[in-house]
Amino acid sequence: MRPLLAVSLLLALAGCGASATGNELGGVMPWSGQSPESAFKAAETHCGKAHKHARITQIVPPTKGAEGAVVFNCE
Repeated sequence: MRPLLAVSLLLALAGCGASATGNELGGVMPWSGQSPESAFKAAETHCGKAHKHARITQIVPPTKGAEGAVVFNCE
């Protein structure tokens, strides 16, 4: 239950945009069912700012009335 709470909190901080939010350690982005490739590309763009590569660690699919999320680490 704690990971879901953390994802919910990060989504609230991320807003409604499709861009990733986080720092050089990783981040989160909204997930509305777009392709995994586009989510990975956005994560790579975010991590590339710190000269790192992205690793997707969790995909929370959207549910009725709630947006999903993609969580990633920068390594």
